[in-house]
Amino acid sequence: MSSNASPQPQPAYPDPTGGASFIIAWRAKRQSILVVGGGPVAAGRVFNSLEADADVTVVAPHLCPELQYRARTCQISWHARKFIPSDLDGVAIVLTAIDDCEESVRIAQLCRERRIPINAADMNDLCDFWFMSMHRDKSVQVA
Repeated sequence: MSSNASPQPQPAYPDPTGGASFIIAWRAKRQSILVVGGGPVAAGRVFNSLEADADVTVVAPHLCPELQYRARTCQISWHARKFIPSDLDGVAIVLTAIDDCEESVRIAQLCRERRIPINAADMNDLCDFWFMSMHRDKSVQVA
């Protein structure tokens, strides 16, 4: 007995599977980036922000040698204290690099209330975006 049912047509377009990141490049030139933390991880975030021509402010009681140099040479603004909510005023992006999980959660909540994108180092569930591995050779940048 043969069936007269016609075969289902193949979709012309792929179905999205979900779960992927939306990979973009953010133009940070002259945007205000707040980095909370003063250690080596924060220094890496600061360097990437400066490479993108952002205006960088660091909030931390103490700075690692690289960030001390960047503050001394006026590459960054530094507030030598712990984070306070008014630090978010006028900020485009927040990057935290601190060892205090509860404080990172609090900062992330404040950022969400203000609709400010945040990346909290080593706390993926708090992040609105992530950093990719990068290689830069003058004007060519590959991620």
